[in-house]
Amino acid sequence: MTAYSLAVSMQALASRLEVGYSKLEVPYGTVLSALQNVVTRKQQASDGASDILAEETLPPKAPADRIVRHPGQVYVAICVGVKDQNEDLREWIQYHQSIGVGKFYIHDDSSSVPAVEGLQDLIQEGLVEYEAVGPVSEGVTRPQLLVYNRAKHQWMAFIDVDEFLVIRNSTVTSLPQLLREYTDFGGLAVNWQIFGPSGHAVRPEGSTLSSYTSCYPEQDPENRHVKSIVNMDFVYQPGRDPHHFKFYEGKHAVNSAGEEVFGARASGVVTDSIVLNHYVTKSLNQYQQKMQRGSGMGNKKSMEFFQLTQLMATENCTYAAHLGEQRQPAVA
Repeated sequence: MTAYSLAVSMQALASRLEVGYSKLEVPYGTVLSALQNVVTRKQQASDGASDILAEETLPPKAPADRIVRHPGQVYVAICVGVKDQNEDLREWIQYHQSIGVGKFYIHDDSSSVPAVEGLQDLIQEGLVEYEAVGPVSEGVTRPQLLVYNRAKHQWMAFIDVDEFLVIRNSTVTSLPQLLREYTDFGGLAVNWQIFGPSGHAVRPEGSTLSSYTSCYPEQDPENRHVKSIVNMDFVYQPGRDPHHFKFYEGKHAVNSAGEEVFGARASGVVTDSIVLNHYVTKSLNQYQQKMQRGSGMGNKKSMEFFQLTQLMATENCTYAAHLGEQRQPAVA
C-alpha cells in the first residue's frame, strides 16, 4: 500500500466518521488517531492487492488530454432534482441565470403537477432541459449527468431549489468569472449558510433572498457542510451523496481560499468569495409542505427540526437581500 493510497484511504474514512460525528461521545481526533493505528497495522500485514480499502478509494489517473469543448458552449450548468416545487423553480432559475449559469437540467421526481408545465418558454429558448424521472430509490440519480454532459460544460453545480449560490467578492461580477480562478482544481466546494423562517408563517410576497434574513452564526458547525461545483475535466464519479464527488488522482476540491476539502463537510467555514444560502425551512407553511413531499435523499423532516432551525437562526444576514430583484443575465 503506497503512502498516497494510505492518505486517500484515511481522508475517505475520516470523512465518513465526521458525517456522524455529532452522535459520538468521544472527540473526533481520538477516533481518527485510533483509526490511523488500525490502518497502519493493516498496512504492515498486507502490502497491496489484499488491501480492499485501498482498492476502493485509490482514484484513477487523469486522462492525458483535457476535454476539447467547442466555442460557444455553456461554461457553467446546474443540475437539480425537484418534487412539487413549481412555485419556487422559476425564481431560482432566473436568479442563477443572472449570475452567469447558462443551462439548467431539471430532474422531476414524480411531481403531482409536472414542473414542465411551467417551464415551456425556458425549454424552448434552450435554457432548461427537462426530464421526468423516478424516485432516487429506483436508481435514477442526478450525478449521472456527469457522464451525459461531460463535454458540454466546463463546470456543473449540483444544488437544490432551496439553495442559492451567492457571490460575495465585490470584484467578481459572475460565477464564470469566479470559477476561472479554479480551473486547475477538481471542484469548488461551497459552504452552506443556513437560514431560518424569519418569522414567516406563510409564503411571503417578496423573493426568497429578500424575505429570509435570519441565519445561523457563520461559523456554526452545520455551515461546514458543502455542495460542489465540479470541474468536468477532473471528476470521474459521484460520491455517496450530492455534497461531494470523486476526482482523478492528484485532483481534489478546494474552497474559495484554495484549501483542500474532502467529503461532505469542510474543516471550517469560508464564505468571503462565495456562499451557498440554504433556505432550509422557508415559512412554516412551506416547511409543512416540504415534510409532506419528502426528500429526494430519503431524509425525514419533523417539526422539531423547524423549531430548532428557528432557535438557531440568531443572526441577521442581509448581504443577499438586494439580489432578490430580477436582474439581467450576467456576461460570462
